Amino acid sequence: MSWLNGRSVASAPETNGFARVNVLASTLAVEPVSKAPIVPEHNHSNAELARFMPVMDIEQAVARRNVIVDAMKQLMVEGVDYGKIPGCGDKPALLQPGADKLCNLFGLTLRYRFQEKVEDWTGADHGGEPFFYYQIAADVYRGEFLLAEGIGACHSWESKYRWRKGERTCPTCHQPNIRKSRDTGWYCWVKTGGCGATFSDGDPTVEKQEVGRKANPDVLDSVNTILKLAYKRAKLSGTINATSASEFFTQDIEDFTPPAEEPIDIGNNPRNSRAAQQYVAEQKISTGNLNPQGRIKWSFVEMAEAFQAMRKELGETLYLGELERYGWHRFQDIKNAIDSHPAGSREKAETRDKADACYRSMQTVARKEGK
Repeated sequence: MSWLNGRSVASAPETNGFARVNVLASTLAVEPVSKAPIVPEHNHSNAELARFMPVMDIEQAVARRNVIVDAMKQLMVEGVDYGKIPGCGDKPALLQPGADKLCNLFGLTLRYRFQEKVEDWTGADHGGEPFFYYQIAADVYRGEFLLAEGIGACHSWESKYRWRKGERTCPTCHQPNIRKSRDTGWYCWVKTGGCGATFSDGDPTVEKQEVGRKANPDVLDSVNTILKLAYKRAKLSGTINATSASEFFTQDIEDFTPPAEEPIDIGNNPRNSRAAQQYVAEQKISTGNLNPQGRIKWSFVEMAEAFQAMRKELGETLYLGELERYGWHRFQDIKNAIDSHPAGSREKAETRDKADACYRSMQTVARKEGK
């Protein structure tokens, strides 16, 4: 007895020690040939053949999917267990409490192991700058059966750990609330907790302070946080893989939290009005809040609000027309283009310049249209 494609075939007399199965005939027949390859006989079992079949039928697979749907509706809480990240698409990110609930629901346990670990406390191997890198693997089990694996990594050169924002602080109250006056001099903005003190142009106590991005002097304090975040990323990745939940959740932005933005000084103008966005832009352009290349030093939140205000001012047709001229279809395209390049790269800087040019072009159109 031999096997062909999972079916038993009766052995036939061989000629010259060889045999060939004719699978084109209406009935299985064996033709003697002189130089056909040997078809060895295997004692396959049904268990071996079952390896190539699904482990569950369609009804069970659908029921398993519905468990996650019901869990999102009845067990999980939006904003606690999962949530949408502004500007990062419509698919929600799975958060750690949600992963815990899915693990409990499906009876999953995770076993962690290091894939890679770098701890350079003195920076001896990284140009004098301390560097920490952890890559964690999470093996996801149900009982003793390995269901899936997740990988998570984190390192100290991620922007939120490597850099800090240098801001001008008030010489009087020592709070980072210094703003450039629209007319002349500087002031400590009361609306952000400042003391209201004013300073003249050229005051060295204000203008000689280091501003912009600077190295984090306390990166060693973040080592434990970096390690924990690598574990968390591995956990979320493994949970999503084991439960086949990638249809519902994304896993690569789970720890993203928008930086706390201080209130934007819009003068006495209504929020989202053209006067407000014009005031902010003119402050940045005309009062020295530019980098050495002349690029507007605005945060992404400020940029988004400025473009949104311009959209309302120009109207949809003119606004989209200017975006199209620069190769974009919506503001999210600008963010995606900027985020696609590494921090500090020439390409990222050029994309920011392009966004600035697009905005200034919109300002020009608005002036020509008398808006």
